[in-house]
Amino acid sequence: MAAPLPVSGDGSPKGAKKVTRRTLNDDESSGQLSLLALNSKSMLFDQQRWLFESKGKYGIGNACWQDEDNNQRAKFMDKPWKPLTRKTLVPASVLSPYRVLVAIRFVTQFFFISWRLQNPNLDAMWLWGISVSCEIWFAISWLLDQLPKLNPINRATDLVALKDKFESTSPENPTGRSDLPGVDIFISTADPDKEPPLVTANTILSILAVEYPIEKVAIYISDDGGAILTFEAMAEAVSFGNVCEIQSLNRLETGQTF
Repeated sequence: MAAPLPVSGDGSPKGAKKVTRRTLNDDESSGQLSLLALNSKSMLFDQQRWLFESKGKYGIGNACWQDEDNNQRAKFMDKPWKPLTRKTLVPASVLSPYRVLVAIRFVTQFFFISWRLQNPNLDAMWLWGISVSCEIWFAISWLLDQLPKLNPINRATDLVALKDKFESTSPENPTGRSDLPGVDIFISTADPDKEPPLVTANTILSILAVEYPIEKVAIYISDDGGAILTFEAMAEAVSFGNVCEIQSLNRLETGQTF
């Protein structure tokens, strides 16, 4: 029978390594970024803290911590808040005739339903009741559908505010490098006979023409067929966009990069 281990004052065996549990407060007190960025007012997850790129690394125990050079992340919160969208008005030459047409149809439906209610079909009351109920229901649904269209609100991206918030020069960003989130675009193809490589190449070139910082766009191509014709066609397409990261996710040769 094995001899019992000597026990220390706290009840743990002597010589045993004590495991300490790290808490959220410990990470914050040590100056490291915490994963749970809670809004102090609404206690909701603050997505804006993790929207922008940073000089951090990822690993076990912490979501992100600073590099050794102690470069601080750009202080986007210090900039004055501006809405990233603006309202666009519908021309009166388009909206006014539409409103007149809706008003005429509303008056017509009102008189029609009034006439239907005042003149029931005594020979088939059940059929008259069903038809009138359906007509009233369709009239109400049409009216509810038209109410938002009488004063429509169209929104468009405010490019000036977007550039000022994400691409303007600052002490933390002297070169004016774009801090917009990255966009990953996935293209799948299988058989070059059924899906001509020219179509896939044109798709890549169309994506490269998007009005977005090209260094933030990454295109991933999945060729399940592993055809050499598709590979060569994609290699030719890449020559038109060297600044864009295009990778081939091939099941046969995973990790092959153009």
